[in-house]
Amino acid sequence: MVALDLAQADGPLHDHDGVLTFSEGATDGTGVFDAIKLTPAAGAYILAALGDASALQAVESRPAPTTGAVSVPLHVALVGAGERLVLSWPVVEALPETWAAALTDMQTGTTVDLRTATEYAFTVTAAPAGESGTAAVFALDAPAPNPARGQAALAYSLAEAGAAGPSVVDLLGREVAVLAEGEQAAGRHTTALEVSGLAPGVYVVRLSVGAQTATRRVVVVRQRGSRIPDRPAAWPAAQARRMLHARPEAGPGP
Repeated sequence: MVALDLAQADGPLHDHDGVLTFSEGATDGTGVFDAIKLTPAAGAYILAALGDASALQAVESRPAPTTGAVSVPLHVALVGAGERLVLSWPVVEALPETWAAALTDMQTGTTVDLRTATEYAFTVTAAPAGESGTAAVFALDAPAPNPARGQAALAYSLAEAGAAGPSVVDLLGREVAVLAEGEQAAGRHTTALEVSGLAPGVYVVRLSVGAQTATRRVVVVRQRGSRIPDRPAAWPAAQARRMLHARPEAGPGP
């Protein structure tokens, strides 16, 4: 088991709810041993979540690897907070001594041994839109966070300029929201996905440009108590993705 703690380097914000376990009976997908990561209700927060971006987890359980390596995505986000963060792992236990366990920063390429180090400091920076040298492609990212409460954010890319804009439809195919419309430039775009007015349930985000169409599923969950304050929609653009690795070095795990 690896327990994670994300904190501001120069502020009071923390997120203690990140746990990676290897359990008998666990599966690679979402299962009974996993716990969904929900967005904090505070106006300013930092967040660390494990797993696929379309289904972020507070607890991610995987079957124990017997050969090869297991890589688990770790997503880090912040809203209304400073950019300097510190990720620590106060608990690393029940891992066989023959396993190697490491954290890799996918933005910088830095790799940290979880057994010999105790923390990793980094800066979350936004990727520039239309960065030179990057080929423009047509793509629709998964909404984040997902499940969503109050507001999520959506990023998409256009291969060429044109009339485009993502919309949201329910499972009956009825359009319930238009997130952006009109002529848009080629390159990377981000927009807010306001879900506070939608009933809890499953929806589909759809992006259509000419003959190209992409869809993503988003799950809307009920808000707790009073209405959650509006939040900036820029955090996925300021999202830093890390990767946890577990790999048996010699022989199978237990």
